[in-house]
Amino acid sequence: QMHSFAGVPGRYEIVHLKNGVHCVVDYAHTPEAVSSILTSMHKDGAERITHIFGFRGNRDASKRDEMIAASTGQSARLILTTDDLNSIPEETMRREYADYQHEFAGIHKIDVMMDRTLAIQRAVNEAREGDWILVTGKGHEKYKTAFALPTSSDKETVLYLKSSEK
Repeated sequence: QMHSFAGVPGRYEIVHLKNGVHCVVDYAHTPEAVSSILTSMHKDGAERITHIFGFRGNRDASKRDEMIAASTGQSARLILTTDDLNSIPEETMRREYADYQHEFAGIHKIDVMMDRTLAIQRAVNEAREGDWILVTGKGHEKYKTAFALPTSSDKETVLYLKSSEK
């Protein structure tokens, strides 16, 4: 029975935060998957969505524009962050993100925060009542990089922030 189904780790995992803010952690890492998850969130009542994701270094860059377009088409705010750099220097990725900020400047504001945990923290701290936050790309995967917060995955980061809510 579906009501007893616990779900799949890293797939549409919802954490309910204070003020009716909902945070969804999902593995989505293709334009189609991002579009699908955002559509599902809207069906579930999301009106204002902040989407946090990043690109992996040394990976197919051809889908990046489509990923950003899928996100900006259905989210109010986009924060690009680090996924796995895979030996690409952080500064190189930061420059690439700056290019996307410039490219989409007239269409959508894109923020860049290279520390993934701080990007999630910023979205949580700035969320207004009823907002939704979507963190995609890693799902249940453990971080390969040490970030500012003492957490090892996106879900753990969200739960850490939830536990420190006042």
